[in-house]
Amino acid sequence: MFARHSSKPRNRNIANAFFKAGFIDTWGRGFQKIQDGFEPAGIPMPKVENFCGGVRVTIQRTKFMQMMNNVTSDVSSNVGSLSVAQLTERQKKIREILLKDSYISTQQMSVVLSVVKRTVERDLADLQKKGVLIREGNTSAGHWIWVGAIEKNT
Repeated sequence: MFARHSSKPRNRNIANAFFKAGFIDTWGRGFQKIQDGFEPAGIPMPKVENFCGGVRVTIQRTKFMQMMNNVTSDVSSNVGSLSVAQLTERQKKIREILLKDSYISTQQMSVVLSVVKRTVERDLADLQKKGVLIREGNTSAGHWIWVGAIEKNT
């Protein structure tokens, strides 16, 4: 689809609605515009394939993978000076909660921990700043990803 090809909308009604809404400026430039946007951003080109009588476009998620690549390169270049994150007791409890249920809300965590919601939000922000926690998705449908090491008690 990213090579030269004829442009035939599969559903003319949808194509016309998109054209009138301004999402399409001319016929046959969509895939070129995708390529023009993805390449400069350094994002892998989407995979386009015929699927069940339609078109399936798969866009590789890069945010998490780029972050992991950065962490890996930082760790490998600074192994000697790498220090694990030191967490408060409440942050360690938050870690345990998130490892059991990464979709839990801050309100639910505040009930479990018997603290106000704002306290949990401050701890989560601190964990993100330390680089051990990532929020992926939006506030209502997202989830937490634990990526960091913590200091082990000896």
